[in-house]
Amino acid sequence: MAMAIGMAATMAIPAVSAAATATPTAASSNAVADFIQHSQQSKAQQLRVSAAVAETPVTRDKTTVFYAAAVQTADGVYAGGAMPATPLSVGASMHINPPDLGGGGEAVVQYALQFVGMVPYILGGNSPSTGFSCDTFVRYVYGQFGVYLPGNAVVEASKGTVIPESEAIMGDLVYYSHQHIGFYDGHGGIVDAPKPGTDVSHRAIWGHPVFIRL
Repeated sequence: MAMAIGMAATMAIPAVSAAATATPTAASSNAVADFIQHSQQSKAQQLRVSAAVAETPVTRDKTTVFYAAAVQTADGVYAGGAMPATPLSVGASMHINPPDLGGGGEAVVQYALQFVGMVPYILGGNSPSTGFSCDTFVRYVYGQFGVYLPGNAVVEASKGTVIPESEAIMGDLVYYSHQHIGFYDGHGGIVDAPKPGTDVSHRAIWGHPVFIRL
């Protein structure tokens, strides 16, 4: 993601008395000429930043101190994927639109997209306030539509029917055997909770997954 950098430059212009402006002298004329030349040179300057700074991604501000704790969890502070003693409240400040229960697979995807960039991957997390893993993200979103899936990604995938990629539509599941699961966006992408250290994402499908319809 490109980072926009703005720079505001200000310059104090010395006050000039009425007497001085009434009859310009050679000295004052030279001063004005120098000022104009300096201004033109300043406008021609370009801001340069290092490649490292230019390439630094800009992320959304989660506006909560709990997000830092969530990232620590994702990085393995809580060994074995165990949840902390108290909820992280990662998504406490989020406004989540209710699911459109009559909207089909498109509504499922639109609901899932609300969490992109806002809720981190946390092994064992099962809600916006505690984070998601790939399987709990699928379970949570489908649960809002009255579809309840038990177990991990393998079990979730087993509850549906394998379909050809050519027949897959929005809201179907994208499943990487015994590895990962997420929602198909209908346009070659997946909405998922990727891995520790990342947020819920919307990205292009890779490799050769299986498409599942519930």
